[in-house]
Amino acid sequence: MSRLNDKHPEGAQSKEEAIKERALYLQTVFNHTKIRYSLLDRNFKVLMFNNSFKRDFEALNGQKIEIGDCLLDLLEKGRRDELLEMVEHLGNKTLPYAEYELDYKYNSKDVFTNITYFPVFINNTLSSFLIVKQDITQRKKYEQERQQMIDDLIIRNIKLEKFAFVVSHVLRAPVANIMGLNTLIKEDKNNTQKYLDLIDESVLKLDQVVRELNESLQKTKN
Repeated sequence: MSRLNDKHPEGAQSKEEAIKERALYLQTVFNHTKIRYSLLDRNFKVLMFNNSFKRDFEALNGQKIEIGDCLLDLLEKGRRDELLEMVEHLGNKTLPYAEYELDYKYNSKDVFTNITYFPVFINNTLSSFLIVKQDITQRKKYEQERQQMIDDLIIRNIKLEKFAFVVSHVLRAPVANIMGLNTLIKEDKNNTQKYLDLIDESVLKLDQVVRELNESLQKTKN
């Protein structure tokens, strides 16, 4: 019996050390990730945050944040109203979580952030909520570049369709006139000069169309 009692403390101590070790690992990851985390209670009291959240918050708001602070007291009115509305939806369970994107200027650069609020319920009552902030500036940049490429392709396609119409209709018309008048000259020798004058008109129209087409192509290149 005494042997069992002797071994029990050692086992308990080993488990406790393992728990502390795992907690240390988690704390290390928590404090070194680029994602910002903060846990608040139902009354917006700050329960915990990681280093990324603290640096980001203090840089953007120009004031320090500490455990035990009321986050509402540290925010501007517009941001306070947003936070109150989000938490109200979470408490009413109208949303499983709340998410939105925020864009702002920082050091003269556009910054985009995704902010997600995850509720924590105890006995079916909102006890606290986790704020997760992630910088999505690079992703937004890629999306904007992709959209710009799509817009450019649409514009080029429109211009290509316009070019095809000019070639098949506008450019074809004076050419068809010249071909028809040439046939009439061969068949009707008495009105040769009349047909030649008409051919001259068609040639001038053809030249104008070619010039306009060339200008359009130059604009497309530029």
